[in-house]
Amino acid sequence: MDIDKIESLSSIFQNIFTIIAIISAGIWAFFHYFKGRTFKPRLELRISGEIQKNDDSKCLITKVCLKNVGLSKLEIKQRGSGMRIISLDEVPHCNKAKKLEGTRLKTATIFKEHEWIEPNEIIDDVQVFSLPYNSKNIMLDARIISKGIAWRAKCIASYSISKEKNNNELV
Repeated sequence: MDIDKIESLSSIFQNIFTIIAIISAGIWAFFHYFKGRTFKPRLELRISGEIQKNDDSKCLITKVCLKNVGLSKLEIKQRGSGMRIISLDEVPHCNKAKKLEGTRLKTATIFKEHEWIEPNEIIDDVQVFSLPYNSKNIMLDARIISKGIAWRAKCIASYSISKEKNNNELV
């Protein structure tokens, strides 16, 4: 074999391997980007609430926390997103476990200042509400809408009772 034929065969094999490498990289990118969950919208939504009760007033402090655990920027849709404050009605003299029904006290907007959330970003929204003094158990229900997907989180607000001491310090 002469040198020209060897160079020609070498060039053909090099081109074939280059084509195979490009096709393999394209298939890998397709499955990684389109089929993998890496770039799908993924949010973690948490909500907590604390009821502070004084002698003549009761207030609710809420904190909604949102973390984007995906790798794509997500737009937060205000329509459909929000937080409901629900007063749970107690059932006196109940012999069996029964799901409590509730009365919606308020629907509040959340993340009003945020139009989107970046990858690995954490945002929170803290709000304070006055409550009817006779309300006992409060359930919080938060919902976020982005790209046609809804994320929800619920919790029962905990009580924090403060009493005044003689030297006007709060406990």
